[in-house]
Amino acid sequence: MPSGRSNKGAPGVDGQDFADIDAYGVQRWLGELALALRNETYRPDPIRRVFIRRPTAKLRAIGHLDPADRVCMTAAMLVLEPIFEADLPPEQYAYRPGRNAQQAVVEVEELAVPWPPGSR
Repeated sequence: MPSGRSNKGAPGVDGQDFADIDAYGVQRWLGELALALRNETYRPDPIRRVFIRRPTAKLRAIGHLDPADRVCMTAAMLVLEPIFEADLPPEQYAYRPGRNAQQAVVEVEELAVPWPPGSR
């Protein structure tokens, strides 16, 4: 997931961007976010939806999260992903780091029995 800073992402509904957090103080901001999480008062904001024009002239919806929501989602992923990854069978490709649909297709093609027999 892009961080927003690396891809010059737009702010979410709160209008806060990384420059605002830097000016406020990153450690102070993270401390307040951690406190809200511990006190169970943190609530994610709605996702700000923006539409960008595709080369085909169609519109594509993009969702912009607030920085706090991005941090919380990334932290949850870093903790939960290894737990679930350990229990997934090796033949499962969906939503896994380092795996994609194209790799799954290649594996299916390698394992497929040719039909009719002898056609390969």
